[in-house]
This record gives sequence, structure tokens and C-alpha cells, in this order.
Amino acid sequence: MWRGLAQDSRQAVRMLVKSPGFTLVAVLSLALAIGANATLFGLVDRVLLKPMPGERQGELVSLFTSESDGARYGVTSYPAYKDLAARKDVAAVI
Repeated sequence: MWRGLAQDSRQAVRMLVKSPGFTLVAVLSLALAIGANATLFGLVDRVLLKPMPGERQGELVSLFTSESDGARYGVTSYPAYKDLAARKDVAAVI
């Protein structure tokens, strides 16, 4: 078994040395794919898997403002947040 593996490995190395253009493309493709995979896993790990830093994570909320017809905005500005924090009649939707 090991003899066949060694022979196949030597044959593969000979073929790669024989065609350097293909070898370069194959190595660069693998390097790009491995780098992209590591980058994406790092992002997913940081964003989805690890908890956010902070002491009182249970008190974190998402804040949306909406029009009178109920259409939500994606972000709320800090001045809008300050206005909402000062009001007492803000409706909370869970």
C-alpha cells in the first residue's frame, strides 16, 4: 500500500514539474480558496458565534424608527435616539 502511494506521489511531482504553468495556476487557486475560506470562517466566527463584548448583554436592544404606516427604517441616528430617550410615550414592539 505505501509503495503504491509513494509511486503515485513521485509521478504527481514529476507531472507538476513538467508543466509549470498548470502548477502555478493550481497553487494560486488553492491559496486563494484557502485564504477566502479562512477569511469567511473568521468573519462568521466573530459575527455569529462569539458573544458581543460587554457586561450586560441581556440589556442590548435593536432600535428601529418607523413611518406612520409601519414601514421600518434600517438605522436610527444618534440624534433620533436622544429624542426618543427623552420621550415617555415611545411604543415598544417586541
